[in-house]
Amino acid sequence: MAEEREQKNDKGKGKPKVVSSRAYVNFALIRHTGEQFVIDFGERHFEDPNRIQMLAGVKMSPEHAKALLKALYENIKKYENKIGKIPWPPGAPGDTDLDWFFEKGKRG
Repeated sequence: MAEEREQKNDKGKGKPKVVSSRAYVNFALIRHTGEQFVIDFGERHFEDPNRIQMLAGVKMSPEHAKALLKALYENIKKYENKIGKIPWPPGAPGDTDLDWFFEKGKRG
């Protein structure tokens, strides 16, 4: 489930202690308004695919959402060049090519 970590600074003073948590997710719900993007992350249960436990959510500006998209694309390409092509999950459009998607965006 969730893994919690604490990072302490060297001297114990100055910067605040950072507490972060990580969880496995296999579901994301993305929506937006005129001012922000909201991404909620959860875990879909194998026994009941209609049951999703929401674990975390983030809000960000449209500019940060676009920067996140670019960072994900660049990291996926690095991963695939080093380890191999990532298959699309079941039910996803298997003919979708990220390179084509991003190259088309540059031209349009």
